[in-house]
Amino acid sequence: MTTTKGKYIIGGLWGVGFLALFILMTAQTINDAFAPRTQEAWEWFTPNILPTIGLIVGILVAGWAKAAPIGEVDDSVQINPLLVGLTFIFSLTHLAILLIIILIAANKSPVDETFRSLKSANLPLGAIQGLVTLTLGIFFRKG
Repeated sequence: MTTTKGKYIIGGLWGVGFLALFILMTAQTINDAFAPRTQEAWEWFTPNILPTIGLIVGILVAGWAKAAPIGEVDDSVQINPLLVGLTFIFSLTHLAILLIIILIAANKSPVDETFRSLKSANLPLGAIQGLVTLTLGIFFRKG
């Protein structure tokens, strides 16, 4: 598999995941699911997704800025498909955990229970985020 194809696969997953989670958090905010502690909910959410999506978008945009004209692109750099698969699986797991946590936490009452759920979820999220960061670093360094 070429590194370009792998980057688009991982970038697409994170792009769709980010948009879905951002829309869900926005809907939950409008629905007052986190009121009166809405800002705290967003302070929990943003560090769990923005650094990774920011890294991916930055790398993709930098790649597009230095790309040769169409027809002259050398896409011969190969990457081990296993690395792409691991990165995809770890990324999908991270995004799925975020989705589940947001859905569960937003449906708890009182709001203190919501934030207890968010804080306790940081343990598994931290573990999977470390694996995501490791594989993304290796994967995107290759390209």
